[in-house]
Amino acid sequence: MEKYIQQLITDNTRVIIPDFGAFIRPQGEGEVMFNQFLSFDDGMLVEAVKTAENISEDEAKSRIAAYVESVKAKLNAGESISIEGIGEFHMEDNHIVMDNSAQKSPIIDMQPTEPQEAPKSSPEPTVVVNNYSEKSNYLWVYIVAIVCLFLIGVYVCLFVVNKDNAVYNYFYGTEQVDEEIVEPVVEPEPEVVPEPEPEPAPVVSLEKRYNIVVGTYNDEAAANARVEYLKSKGFKDAFATPRNIKGRTKFMAVIESHDKLPTAERRQEEIVDTYRIESWITNAGE
Repeated sequence: MEKYIQQLITDNTRVIIPDFGAFIRPQGEGEVMFNQFLSFDDGMLVEAVKTAENISEDEAKSRIAAYVESVKAKLNAGESISIEGIGEFHMEDNHIVMDNSAQKSPIIDMQPTEPQEAPKSSPEPTVVVNNYSEKSNYLWVYIVAIVCLFLIGVYVCLFVVNKDNAVYNYFYGTEQVDEEIVEPVVEPEPEVVPEPEPEPAPVVSLEKRYNIVVGTYNDEAAANARVEYLKSKGFKDAFATPRNIKGRTKFMAVIESHDKLPTAERRQEEIVDTYRIESWITNAGE
């Protein structure tokens, strides 16, 4: 199974092992990272096993499930599991942690080759055609059209639109219009409608928020130091919060907090891909 994982991470930036976690290689190069919370079946590993071993999809899923169950059993028993070229895995605070300090990745970085310049072709000679006579003919047409439009505009302004001007009165005389006495209309006073009282804003319970945790510490000062580091990197909403774990008070460094689990999972994946910061999601009410 490991050879399929190694081949897939060579050709892709992310390989998900169903019900185990995901191996991530940001931007297709560098160290391979591990995220336990991306464990849904995207079909990539199943398709690779199915094609390579010429078996059905159900049998491929069964072999992958057996492999994952065997690995988890060893990790839960306190053993360490090593995958060549990726890293070594062990359990820590009920989470699977990967140590890739001794990673020897079989991945070959493909360096982009410099684009070859296309051969420069000699410029084609420019043929100049003397069309002075044709332009002169068109110029006279434009001048005549502009003059006609100007005369039409003057006629419309003097005899159609503005009938109160002196030219119109000279030719047609003035019209006697009886003045009509218009009584003022008393407008009714506007009805005053009381504005509705604004509804109270809904209170969001902090117990339903999902925290993206980047570290758990025994010392509160260490958690606060990690939070200050995250804020210096642009995560202004980072904070430290205490939590009771197996009867002991520990302090978690939270990089972000969200109301909905899908939003927290999407942000967790973006943080891993962009900043290469490993994390896990907890419910604030747990």
